[in-house]
Amino acid sequence: MLNKNRVCVIVRTKDRPLLLKRALNSIFEQTYTDWGIILINNGGEVGPLEILLEQYEENMRSKIKTIHLKQPAFMEVATNTAIKQSDSEFITLLDDDDTWDPEFLKVCVDALDTSGDIDGIVTHSIIIVEYIEDKKLYEVSRKNFNERLANISFWKLSRKNLFTTNAFVYRRNVIRDIGLYREDLPVLGDWEFNMRFIKSKRVKVVPQPLAYYHKRDSTKIDSYSNTNLDLHIKYDELIRTEYLKQCINEREVIKGIVTFGFGKLNQIIRLIKTSFNR
Repeated sequence: MLNKNRVCVIVRTKDRPLLLKRALNSIFEQTYTDWGIILINNGGEVGPLEILLEQYEENMRSKIKTIHLKQPAFMEVATNTAIKQSDSEFITLLDDDDTWDPEFLKVCVDALDTSGDIDGIVTHSIIIVEYIEDKKLYEVSRKNFNERLANISFWKLSRKNLFTTNAFVYRRNVIRDIGLYREDLPVLGDWEFNMRFIKSKRVKVVPQPLAYYHKRDSTKIDSYSNTNLDLHIKYDELIRTEYLKQCINEREVIKGIVTFGFGKLNQIIRLIKTSFNR
């Protein structure tokens, strides 16, 4: 188990050393330093990853615990593996293709320390569109994501995911109450977890764009691409249907119907946008 730090940074990766190096550098550049990294190699090659890590000095490598999964698994299998292998006060996720502002961890930890009744902190995000060519990264554009987000409620979150995965820092003890991430979901595991989180816990928004979410529209290297939309649509409907059934059983019918209805509304909006873009 990793030596106890206040923050466990979970980094999930698979055969993307170019992006992983950028993500790790982003963590090492944090002004807040009481953190440790659990690096989950999700069924990827071991050699290139070890070569990358050898580029860092020993005092930096000592802050990384690497776990190699023998076979590729769904993302939340990797997440739960990391959580079980750490003993931190706070948890946050930074995927291998994303980055942070150097002040991200400091701002989030300070907010949690000064708000004892708050279970999680979310910052604003910036979406960065980029592409890879000749093993180099090129930025195309950037824009604020959900810049008007001031608070998070169950109803808002049931409409759609309101924040990027890397914008969230939360208290580990919450997991005792709501459980770990669902390992049967190939996508949207973070949103499903967030839904359970907000149902009984409090999340505060820090309106500073400190989380950078990177997207690649196209690339010649498959492993460097983002997850496809069709899979998200399929599992969005699955999660909402399951939640509707759960709410009916728990006599929270209106909450279930609204959550399920938001999914249908999202489908209609996508259909309209697709029609206009033809």
